[in-house]
Amino acid sequence: MLDDLQLEEVQQEFTRTAKPVGQIIHDAGFVEMDMQLQIIAQHLGTEFVDLRDFQIPEDALKTVPPDVARTHQCAPIGLYGNQLQVAFSDPLDPSHADEISFVTGKEIVPLVADPGQIDKLIAKFYGDAGDSVSDVLKEFGTEDLAKEAAELAASGESAEQMANETPIIRFVDLVLSQAVQDRASDIHFEPFEDEFKIRYRVDGALYEMSPPPKHLALPVISRLKVMANMDISERRLPQDGRISRKLANKQIDLRVSTLPTQFGESVVLRVLDRSAVNLDISAIGLPKAIQTYIMEAIQQPNGIFVVTGPTGSGKTTTLYS
Repeated sequence: MLDDLQLEEVQQEFTRTAKPVGQIIHDAGFVEMDMQLQIIAQHLGTEFVDLRDFQIPEDALKTVPPDVARTHQCAPIGLYGNQLQVAFSDPLDPSHADEISFVTGKEIVPLVADPGQIDKLIAKFYGDAGDSVSDVLKEFGTEDLAKEAAELAASGESAEQMANETPIIRFVDLVLSQAVQDRASDIHFEPFEDEFKIRYRVDGALYEMSPPPKHLALPVISRLKVMANMDISERRLPQDGRISRKLANKQIDLRVSTLPTQFGESVVLRVLDRSAVNLDISAIGLPKAIQTYIMEAIQQPNGIFVVTGPTGSGKTTTLYS
């Protein structure tokens, strides 16, 4: 429904702002949001549902935990036997349905709905997210889980199995979502002799979240390595990886680095949120002569453009601009 010029305009706006493509198309007046959603539903072979004044049935509401609904920006619509109908803000990403199916143990039937209406449903039926980390942590207090973590063999298979436990997946997703909402630039997972610390870096200062039990260190770090496609059985060498996923309704890139320590692997995630560094190249403070030279250089058909500098000097912001 878009011509070539409109498509190019949408692609440029997405590259510059990282706003959802559908929102860009709607804001530009090219295609109304309802029409877009109906086309997506038709493409996926599913239904478009209007969720204004919708009441989520009690049995469906109990099936999807609050933190899962917030993390994946979805709302359960109906439960029919083993089939759970779920409306997604991003129905084109199949990973959301896969993870919710894993968490709930149900067959997921994805539906298409207005993202704004889904947000209102989540706020109405799941309330504030304040205590959700504590709620998830309560699930880890059992002796069985502590014993299972302590007895993990060196084999990658058992570590991967632990990393794919439902509570571990929920906990890691929640920590990452909370970090993005708090505008954290880095997330540190640090095992010590008697504790396991998780800290966020916000505006240059480190803030510690409620410390999870020490026995969670191995499964949580294993889960992060699985997400970053790292070698889960290698715990003696530093590794680097990358995670790209949708958190808090934004596309987030996470650079992952692991480092072996005396008490287990330490992991640092650098959070790269394109929408948080939405600056025009003229707004980042380049001297006029350098800006002119850069604009000429990036128009060249080939070559190498090198951006260097220490941590926090603005390399990523410059490149995104």
